Amino acid sequence: MIKRILVGLGGTPFTPGAIKHAVELAVELDAELTGVTLTHAAEKVDADAALEVLYSSRQAELQDVNHRIEKSVADFNEACRVAGLSSYRVVRETGKTFSKLIEESLYHDLIVFGLKKVLHYDFHAGSPHDLLVEFMVQGVRPLIAVAQTYRRVSRVLIAYSGSMESAKSMKRFVDMRLFPAAAMKIVHFGDTSDAAQSLLQHAADYCAAHDFNVETETFDAPIQQGLPLEIERWKADLVVIGISNKRVFLRKILGDTALQIISESKVPLFVCQ
Repeated sequence: MIKRILVGLGGTPFTPGAIKHAVELAVELDAELTGVTLTHAAEKVDADAALEVLYSSRQAELQDVNHRIEKSVADFNEACRVAGLSSYRVVRETGKTFSKLIEESLYHDLIVFGLKKVLHYDFHAGSPHDLLVEFMVQGVRPLIAVAQTYRRVSRVLIAYSGSMESAKSMKRFVDMRLFPAAAMKIVHFGDTSDAAQSLLQHAADYCAAHDFNVETETFDAPIQQGLPLEIERWKADLVVIGISNKRVFLRKILGDTALQIISESKVPLFVCQ
């Protein structure tokens, strides 16, 4: 049961879509909604004359960030008001970038934000790879990473490898029933054998037990190549993928496949362990 939803207010082109998705889900599920600013633009620090130009330039960037974040907060409050939500609030970041998001995620059932833009956020010290590792290690999941262009979710593609992680992600998505009226398709990449077909049949049977009728299909192509093509061909509005928390925790790395899919996807992603 989804009773608390968290949405990131980052002041980026992805933020309006995140707000719209989060508000719609909160209305549909009768859930509380929390907006959290993703970064805190600090005041200008003292600088000597030699560094004054550099600091002035940086200050202008920070002021722009503050302006965009305030716009996101105002948009969030207005969207909640118009939708008639009775329970919503804003939490502001005051320290390290994303620390409030991670903290608040402990007490919310679902996180919604523009992950692709967050992965390239100007004020995050570190690589996109490091940020995603931090999210997974800290338990920021399940989450919906939205695309820049809003699209209503009516067709859901589940990327299923048969691993424990992809099974958990599929089961979590089915159990949450975020888009119960959506058409669903389970796909497997890199293998079209009878074993792969059997794998998908078991997954389809699981979904059927939860009153979801799904299509299934296997592909020879690896997921890096096949998934973007199938998203386009099948006209998917959202993709469900799983990420191995164990691998992140033990090795502090993410595979190239997960990072590439998240960074390059043109549709929203449901990301789980």
